[in-house]
Amino acid sequence: MNSIYDIRRDNAQLLVNFIGNKTLFSERIERSPTQVSRILGLNPTRNIGEKLARHIEHCFCLPKFWLDQAHQEPANIDKQINTINQDRYEHLHHVLCELYQATITKRIDESTYHLLVKVLEHHQVNR
Repeated sequence: MNSIYDIRRDNAQLLVNFIGNKTLFSERIERSPTQVSRILGLNPTRNIGEKLARHIEHCFCLPKFWLDQAHQEPANIDKQINTINQDRYEHLHHVLCELYQATITKRIDESTYHLLVKVLEHHQVNR
């Protein structure tokens, strides 16, 4: 039976394959190539802990705990990730349309508008 660290490592390797290589992976997760080599190299010396696992999922727009579950069909990883992202984009599009309509019909007041701006600024800072 594989440990949680083995499962996370296998899934992180699937993400490396999905994005193209370890350099692109390290850029995507905002970690140095050396740090990535420590967790995904030929002889890994570090495990993917809880905090890093959640960070990787966030960087790939994956559901929480995706990295902790064994994914049996690596050949379909592209389709699986694209489906997850497509669902999120559709939801975001729906929310943005609703906000646009609320703006046009003046259903959003000044304080709500400023709250939305703060959320956007927070998102941009944390990218």
